[in-house]
Amino acid sequence: MKIVPRFILHWSFGICIAIFLGLGLSPASAQLFDFNNQDIDIPARSDITVNRQGTIEYAIVRLDGRPLFPVAAEVQDNAPSGETSETQDAGEENGTVGGDGAATSAPSPPTARERVRQVENNLAAVLAQELSPNELRIVSGSLNDQAVIFASDRTREKSLQIVTITDLDVKLAGQTQSEVILDWVSSIREALERALQERQPQFLWKQVRTALKLFGGLVGISLLVAYNQRILKQHWNRLLQKNRTHQLTHREQMEDEMKSTPSLNEFAMLKPLKYLSMGLPLLTFMRRSDINITLRRLLQWIQLAIWLGGVIAILYLFPQTRDLGRWLSQVPVNFLGIVLVAGLANKLGAILIDYALQMWAEQEALKPTGFQRQAYRTPTLSVALKGLLMSVCFAAGLIWFLYELRVPMAPVLTGAGIIGFAFSLSAQNLIRDMINGILILSEDQYAVGDVIAIDSVIGFVEFMDLRITQLRTSDGELVSIPNSAITMVRNLSNGWSRVDFEIEVSYETDIDKAMGVMETVIEDMRLEPIWCDRIIEPAEILGVDRLTHTGTLIRIWIKTQPLQQWNVSREFRRRLKRAFEDHNIPLGVPQQHLWVRNAHDLAIMEQVVQSHSNVNSSPDAFDSFQSSNPSNSFHSSPQTTEDHKP
Repeated sequence: MKIVPRFILHWSFGICIAIFLGLGLSPASAQLFDFNNQDIDIPARSDITVNRQGTIEYAIVRLDGRPLFPVAAEVQDNAPSGETSETQDAGEENGTVGGDGAATSAPSPPTARERVRQVENNLAAVLAQELSPNELRIVSGSLNDQAVIFASDRTREKSLQIVTITDLDVKLAGQTQSEVILDWVSSIREALERALQERQPQFLWKQVRTALKLFGGLVGISLLVAYNQRILKQHWNRLLQKNRTHQLTHREQMEDEMKSTPSLNEFAMLKPLKYLSMGLPLLTFMRRSDINITLRRLLQWIQLAIWLGGVIAILYLFPQTRDLGRWLSQVPVNFLGIVLVAGLANKLGAILIDYALQMWAEQEALKPTGFQRQAYRTPTLSVALKGLLMSVCFAAGLIWFLYELRVPMAPVLTGAGIIGFAFSLSAQNLIRDMINGILILSEDQYAVGDVIAIDSVIGFVEFMDLRITQLRTSDGELVSIPNSAITMVRNLSNGWSRVDFEIEVSYETDIDKAMGVMETVIEDMRLEPIWCDRIIEPAEILGVDRLTHTGTLIRIWIKTQPLQQWNVSREFRRRLKRAFEDHNIPLGVPQQHLWVRNAHDLAIMEQVVQSHSNVNSSPDAFDSFQSSNPSNSFHSSPQTTEDHKP
């Protein structure tokens, strides 16, 4: 830990020295004060913003990034308000050397942007002389019946016209001409003296030392933030480990329950039940993880803000780099600030969504079946609402950024409408998927954790959002179905379920006895602690539902908790089989009844059949016997008993 600060210190010192050498310190000039500024042309600023006030447009003159005063011009059609692109015509700048364009004969009056550029060039020409601040003189005068401000040395042998004060400037300021002249002279004098002072070697060395201190502070604060990030990362790892331990403990508890309950040997719906019991703990984990992720992302943004702010502060220390620092403090900072605000809004909204859903689920848990259903719905609604919130935050951030760039919103909205129309035509299926997904969630047709049937596909809902639904079938296949293709859904686990049980007993069975045995078995089963919570109501024996040649069909309905109908029906079948065996109640089987009119013919037929050991030859023997005794006839019909009539 001691090597890193030392290395950073040497590296920072080298960077600051490079910055200092790159400042473009001009050597002291021994020449006389020469105001020939034909070759002086500072780089064009791209951030000149033109504003309007009635029929007047104006822009701010700056020196080393600091605002001085506004200059005005008449509004022209080719210079809309807020325009920042460079549209200057070079021919319109030609005129008297050293003027700002207001007192020259030009084809058209200069725009506010052109006046700003000319005035800033004139100020740069004064700074290029590298005068001492005590030698600078700023005076006002008259030229072509207009007030003009000049710069000269103390000898006043030569002077440079800086700016011409026009009637529009006076009108824009809302003062008298003399007051405007005094204000502008004072502003220009203070700005030039400060600029000349900041370009002295002693001042620059002082700023270099300040930049080194700032850089060292940035490194220290950055290391402190990185330490806090590491602490949050360790907390995140502990949170993940705790969640894995919880899942493992829950799985072991479920396995122990299965082993301790013999009737659960065919417990087929373990995964939905596991999801049900872990619904709210999972939601709590998601909320805590969102808080941890939000804090870590916030520290990352703080880290970026620290370095960006530090770089901007260092650039502001030197007049040569102040314009760059000012640009960084506007467009990039605005963009990063918008991204930060949108990201924080998204994360905080996600945390509030999880908290609100958890509170709602806890309130619904007070109802008889509320906990089970809301444990299904809360994770599903959480995913859908977070996706919708992310889209809203992105759209709001984009609109905000365009507004900060002063982009006209009318063309943007028009273009967005055209793009939206084209998108709606090309992505109709996607739009239908999202609309149908919203309807599925709002109507609670199903949620993650339900067992549903869509057409011929039956499975467990493993994932769903506004576009698709994914089902895990009994074979382990993952089936993805677009929401727009879902027209009819059979939910097998919403609210409650039912066992529709049917059984056939033989005709000889006492129906009342069989129904009594069935009722006793299901009641004994319902009174047991393991099954009392799974069977909601007493069973409803509907009675004899059908009579067939195989026996008598008895139907019973058993109302159960969601997803418990399979377990209850399996256990009920097992117990009912044992009860029927104990009470000698046979099940129905297909039977056949044969009538024989003559007992003597029956004895002859039995002898013929026994004489043929081959089973395949028995029908032929029977046919020969019947042909030799045409007076005898045999009839067979499906019955349950066998009668012999002599």
